[in-house]
Amino acid sequence: MSADYDALVDGCYAAVADAGLWPRALDEVAAAVGALGLVVMAVGRTNRTLASESLSEANAAYAAGWWHLDPRAARAASAVILPGNLVRDHDLISAEEQRRDVFFQDFCRPHGLGEFASYAAPDTAGGLLSVGAFRRIEDGGYEANHLALLRRLAPHVARAYTLTAMLAQARATGNELPALGDAGFGTILLGPNGHVHGMNAAAESLMKGRLHPGPRGALHAVLPSERDRFERAVVTQLTGTGSSMLMLRGTPGLRPVSVEVVSLRQADVAEFPGAAPGARVLVVLRDVFGRAEGSIEPLLVQLGVTPAEARVAMLVGRGLPPDKVARRLAVSAETVRTQLRAVYAKLNLKRQSELAGLVTRLDERWILP
Repeated sequence: MSADYDALVDGCYAAVADAGLWPRALDEVAAAVGALGLVVMAVGRTNRTLASESLSEANAAYAAGWWHLDPRAARAASAVILPGNLVRDHDLISAEEQRRDVFFQDFCRPHGLGEFASYAAPDTAGGLLSVGAFRRIEDGGYEANHLALLRRLAPHVARAYTLTAMLAQARATGNELPALGDAGFGTILLGPNGHVHGMNAAAESLMKGRLHPGPRGALHAVLPSERDRFERAVVTQLTGTGSSMLMLRGTPGLRPVSVEVVSLRQADVAEFPGAAPGARVLVVLRDVFGRAEGSIEPLLVQLGVTPAEARVAMLVGRGLPPDKVARRLAVSAETVRTQLRAVYAKLNLKRQSELAGLVTRLDERWILP
């Protein structure tokens, strides 16, 4: 099972470099979890989805108009769903409602779509990605082992999907490395020998004291104790496909950074302006201990607070004093205090440390299995 699991994960990361591989990768994950097919969508933007080959006909019909009638979308938008949650149809809609609902009877049933199980993962815009699996209607409900495997695989699907979106945006803007940097990541392109072919400004900052090019141009960890681990991750991706992740320490006084090494063996890197021909590996750096800059307001709103209360909760939870929050938002200090009291009441919090703990958990960009 371990070898099969690794192959499924590698298939997702191979699709980062070659988006044409996504439908097959999703079909393979779907088969492993006992499903007809897999679909990835941003919660709240359900008319645009990435789907398995097995769901191509249903996905086209869904995008053409059925998404307007999908009761799951409306229920999910109002329910309390956090990153890492696995939600099934019966958590949102009763069996009796499904029997009466036109979407389930006139869309799902003709396409053979049975029970739907969806894993919620954070996206880079502060919202949620849904990695959903449709059971065949004749197969009944999911078995526990299938749901457990979906919970392990879905975070990799979501992370690879996000990297794919970043690269697609980069191609569209014609400025790959800076475009990736705008998403809050440091990015470094390596050639066949592990030599640096280019990097963005965020990478230049994050690699100081942690990574450096050697005399022949290959990238090495600064600390001797980290070199073997990092070099093994690079060699693994130079010789195959997939992704390697590690936490990399730096010189004393520096926080560790998250490092993800992704194979670009199948990528047509000539499409990336600023990247030298022959780039084979993408190294993604992220300061997971740094102050989060992306908005988690949509996630807080899903918990039941208003958009204005979510904005205050996010800023206070990240450590900004209420008086500075008031100045930043151009409101009175009393308004901020009133909104904080409302947040505490709605979320059943008793002190600011509990709010900080919640915000910190929501700020985590990647949920690992």
